[in-house]
Amino acid sequence: MVQKLLNIYPAAYNKQVLHLECGNSHIAFMVVDAESNGISGFEYFSWQENEGSCTNILNQVHNQSKILPHFTNAASICWCLEEFLAIPTPYMIANEEEAFITSIFGTKYDQVVTHLSNEDQHIIYRVPADWQMAIEQLLAIETATHKFQYFFEKQLPPVNPTIQIYFYEQQFLLACNYGKHHFIKICTYQKSEDVLYHLFNTIHQLNIENKLAVQLLISGLVEKESQVYNDMVQYFAHISFQATETYHFKNEDFLAYPSHYFTPFFKQLV
Repeated sequence: MVQKLLNIYPAAYNKQVLHLECGNSHIAFMVVDAESNGISGFEYFSWQENEGSCTNILNQVHNQSKILPHFTNAASICWCLEEFLAIPTPYMIANEEEAFITSIFGTKYDQVVTHLSNEDQHIIYRVPADWQMAIEQLLAIETATHKFQYFFEKQLPPVNPTIQIYFYEQQFLLACNYGKHHFIKICTYQKSEDVLYHLFNTIHQLNIENKLAVQLLISGLVEKESQVYNDMVQYFAHISFQATETYHFKNEDFLAYPSHYFTPFFKQLV
């Protein structure tokens, strides 16, 4: 069953644009002021992965949303799914994007493969066709991007190994830029031990010898009083919450929540 976990509504919807983030078990609507780029509204919905058809899930979202009925014009979407590749331009072969992503993630049918490029690299990601079709039946999608792009475009300072963790209701996104390595993964978790397992596994894969030097930047749906946080501080000396600067909020209702709740959704917008 789809649950609405966070909601903040604009005072008005004129001169506002809609941004979506969509993953396997969540969707978020972000209302952004077209003139100031400030964020005036937000809704976050969550469900169990593989709970039902995407059409049924989005119907439930549509019935619960107070933001969606205000937008029938073009919107942008950011996909937060695992199947993503970033290929340096010299290694890209023309018209082989589907072969590249299939070689890494295996053959899947009824998928939409998107290929974006710039001078330095080619971005390839895969989205289930039924998800994309269901979204496009609700909204006219003008632009589409992928969550992982942000971590390749916005490098973390290479001072110490730094791991960013974005917590969602049932998943978390783990990203680390260390030396020449880029490590990004979406993990499902039920308890704090699951989070620690993926953290230690990442550190091992990247050959980070000094665990105490690792800096954790955490944000999203996690509390300082939570078991997840309490367990992490037992093993990591440098943990901080990655807050969203409050001047980005164009609605005082955001101030009722810890600003780090919104960082996973707003980081690529502001």
